[in-house]
Parts: sequence; structure tokens; C-alpha cells
Amino acid sequence: MPTRRVNLWSISDQAASQVATAFYRRLNGLDSPTSANTAKALHHAGGELRARHPTDPTLWVLFVHDGP
Repeated sequence: MPTRRVNLWSISDQAASQVATAFYRRLNGLDSPTSANTAKALHHAGGELRARHPTDPTLWVLFVHDGP
């Protein structure tokens, strides 16, 4: 089953770029791009965005990993 990474609402280009950069940096550092690893990479990418903007949850709560 394929997996998807989606956001629940629109976000700024800057925040999207930060999450994408952190996601792929983390994913490239893992052994293989399995479903579990993509979920972990997205979790950590959202966490990095949360650390930068702790008072604005609209930037970091919207990312969802869908799949096994």
C-alpha cells in the first residue's frame, strides 16, 4: 500500500520549504525509505518546525502521514 504525506490546510511557502527540507534530510539519513521511516521523518520535520515556531501550532500540527 502506498503512503502519503499531506497537510490539512494551506501553509506559507516558507514553512512548507522548511518542513520539506527537514523531511528529506531525515529520510536520506535513514537506511531505507520504508513507510515507518517516512512517518518518522515527517514527525521529526514537524518537530523542527515546532521548535522554530512554538507559539504558532497552525504551522506544525497540520502534517499527516497516511499509510501502513
